[in-house]
Amino acid sequence: MDDDRELAYISDPKNQAILAENILQGISQYASNLSSATATKASQVQQTPSQESDREASYPGGPQGWMRFLNSRFKYPPEAVKNRIEGTVVVEFLVDEKGRVSKIEAIEGPEIGGLREETIRMIRESGKWVPAMKNKQPVASYKKQPITFRMR
Repeated sequence: MDDDRELAYISDPKNQAILAENILQGISQYASNLSSATATKASQVQQTPSQESDREASYPGGPQGWMRFLNSRFKYPPEAVKNRIEGTVVVEFLVDEKGRVSKIEAIEGPEIGGLREETIRMIRESGKWVPAMKNKQPVASYKKQPITFRMR
């Protein structure tokens, strides 16, 4: 469809009702999926002891080790450089009782420019973490990690 025909279609009052109904159905479906995903994620978190751990999962070497890793592996995505996209991406991931990372998901941050993908790549390549501890035993836990992209 060309722009004039699309505009005519959208402007027709008969079609506006159909479009509005389709939009509402889409929103309803999205809300239903979001509610289902939230319930699933909540049940997963409840099954992990992260909220009850004595010590949160951490990167080996602490904050300084994490910064060394980021500085050695960080690649600002070319699309983000070209379009001057900056921002903070928050990823959530599972650190199991052996320190292995899985279920990596970008939950906040710019959705364009490749920042989310780069953050996921860095977490995936970060190797083993120090697992959370509860009662002096390693336990699986979810971790949220922000990574900020700034151009100089």
